Amino acid sequence: MNAQFIFKSRALTAQMIVLIDMTAAHFWDISGVGALDNVVARLRREGREVNMVGYNRASADIVDRFALHDKTGFEVGAVPH
Repeated sequence: MNAQFIFKSRALTAQMIVLIDMTAAHFWDISGVGALDNVVARLRREGREVNMVGYNRASADIVDRFALHDKTGFEVGAVPH
């Protein structure tokens, strides 16, 4: 995956909101989706809210089909990897 995650965050009370801008990224296969899942899981375990923006159509399709970070139970490890 030749993508660079750009993290922008701002403090909101005791919680941190992280915005991952995917505008310059393209997911070619599920290995990139797995990397995104790992990043999102780590940030959520640390108590952060994570939002992703800027997917191109092809990347949005592969993320919608294979990503686990938007499935119930992912943060606690209930969804198989």
